[in-house]
Amino acid sequence: MASPAARRTNFTRVEAACRGRETTCNDSPQLTRWSIRKRAHGERDTLPLPPRPRRRLHLCCGKPGRHREPATPRAQPTNTLSGSQLEQINRAVATTGNDPDLDALIIRLHVETACRRGGALALRPRDLDPVNCLIWLREKDQSDMWQPVSPTLMRALLAHGHRGGTPDQRLLRYRNGQPITRRRYEYIWTRVGKHVPCVATLQVTAHWLRHTTLTWVERNFGFAVA
Repeated sequence: MASPAARRTNFTRVEAACRGRETTCNDSPQLTRWSIRKRAHGERDTLPLPPRPRRRLHLCCGKPGRHREPATPRAQPTNTLSGSQLEQINRAVATTGNDPDLDALIIRLHVETACRRGGALALRPRDLDPVNCLIWLREKDQSDMWQPVSPTLMRALLAHGHRGGTPDQRLLRYRNGQPITRRRYEYIWTRVGKHVPCVATLQVTAHWLRHTTLTWVERNFGFAVA
């Protein structure tokens, strides 16, 4: 560490050098005694930086972070069917095919409950509550729930249960007693698309029935009910 005398000598030399530079170059910035002292002690000759602006806090956790404007929600496709389109689909399902009773039951199950295809395939006879007109749906992401149905649909499901199977096996079956698979849905929409042109054009699936029901319930009874 330098002694006070050495520091004083160093300060004098730097001050003299800076004064000489100011007299030979008028374009250089004017040096202050503060900057001369900084150079004498071997520190950087920089002016103090302005204070940084305060960072906004996240509303959720209170931590500082970059402020972002809320994203504008994108317009999602509706994937809903009109009343006339749904009526045409029901008519084509109930009057064509090798098992119109099964296909009509599948379509009505999706329209009334807005269930997914996996929930309909996983339905079992023990999941029916005819006293309260409820069915137990097993949906994806473990979103299992009781869903109310009409007495007409409940009677049709109970009658369909006589095609075979135990209470712990799948409910929806062919006439020979074999449970249906996803291929039955492909067959239904391919067949209906030949009789209802909009089905083939829009590539309607069972998920459209779900969106149609949820949209109708939301518009008439609110989002919380849907």
